[in-house]
Amino acid sequence: MKKKLNIWYFHPYACTPSSGKKKPNRSYYLSVEWARLGHRVSVITSSYEHIGGKKSEIHENYCIEKIDDVDFVWLFTPDYDENNWRRIFNMWFYARQIKKYKNCLLGELGVPDVIICSVQHPFHFNICKKIAQSNNALLITEVRDLWPLSLVQLLGVNKFHPFCIWLSIIEKTICKKSAYLVSLLGNSKEYFISKGLMENKFFCISNGYVESLDFYNDDYKNDIDYQELFRLKNEGKFVIGYTGAHGQPNHLKIICEAVARLIKIDVVLFLIGDGNLKPVLVEQYSKYKNIFFVDPKNKSVMRMFQRKFDVAYMGLHHVDIYKYGISFNKMYEYMYNEVPVLTGIFPKTPVSESRGGVFFENESLDSLIQAIKFSRELPKDELVAIGKRGRNSIIDCYLYPKLAERYLEVMMKPRCDAI
Repeated sequence: MKKKLNIWYFHPYACTPSSGKKKPNRSYYLSVEWARLGHRVSVITSSYEHIGGKKSEIHENYCIEKIDDVDFVWLFTPDYDENNWRRIFNMWFYARQIKKYKNCLLGELGVPDVIICSVQHPFHFNICKKIAQSNNALLITEVRDLWPLSLVQLLGVNKFHPFCIWLSIIEKTICKKSAYLVSLLGNSKEYFISKGLMENKFFCISNGYVESLDFYNDDYKNDIDYQELFRLKNEGKFVIGYTGAHGQPNHLKIICEAVARLIKIDVVLFLIGDGNLKPVLVEQYSKYKNIFFVDPKNKSVMRMFQRKFDVAYMGLHHVDIYKYGISFNKMYEYMYNEVPVLTGIFPKTPVSESRGGVFFENESLDSLIQAIKFSRELPKDELVAIGKRGRNSIIDCYLYPKLAERYLEVMMKPRCDAI
């Protein structure tokens, strides 16, 4: 019989079904699966951060809440409104709270066997490392973004900025001091090896999909936007859909421009979501009768919208960092819902490996327009077959119960601690 583990999962952006405006994410899904298999799991997260918003009403210290057999520890962190120094202070404060209350947590949660340090930001890595060392726990670092490369390539920050230099030092420390490194990015192994990681310490465990959340209710039937989408489909329109953030990284301007130029061939674009660039897009493209801007929807209703799309758009700017991998939640949702993904050509993604999409040369408006025309002219059964290939790939490789078991295999491996 395999040992039952006491797992501490440090994830500053963790959300649950009842907390955070973004609702559940990777940390919740994995933790619930580990608890279901008999392990004791604690998720140590912040009370506030920009993605989840205010997740707990505590105003100091911390509190522990049992949710679906997982202990969620809400550490008080200060609110902030903008992406400025207050966000950095919030990150630092999260690490400070871990350090301040680590002994209290040991008393309430028990001695950990495994420490997972998820570095959406890396401020807490050093204290997680110390907790692991002092309790002889296995330290696994989970990496979603490449620091400081993300700042340099996506936001244009100078690589010699002191903050980037500090991040680079932390990144190398992570590679040298972690027992194992779990990356969400499928092509990032060589990158981390170049930063000092030993080859046998690397594992890729991507994001995925949760079938248990694939439920139906009747809310969508009374949704005005859904009724509009239903009408467009009945009129024979070819519907390109998008669900998610309307921000700079999502590259929505190019799809709006492409569809605006195809107004005469019954192609429509349905954009569901919100973000800082939405007002700009609305101002520029709402005059086109084939482009629809829709407010965010809850997950159950969102799935019904996605199932009505002929193809679903996933756009990214042509930035070198994406060669290391892509692991966006919307990609897995589109594929599970049997929607062909209209996306740029990127190496080794779940979409490309499953042949579950229609592809265009990234950043090329002409190529995107041709891809839309191509997908529109495909026989219906061929478009359906593309969608089914995507769904089969999700079922075979990317459901969270399977991802959780793969993660446990890493936790159960013989110790491979840093030298």
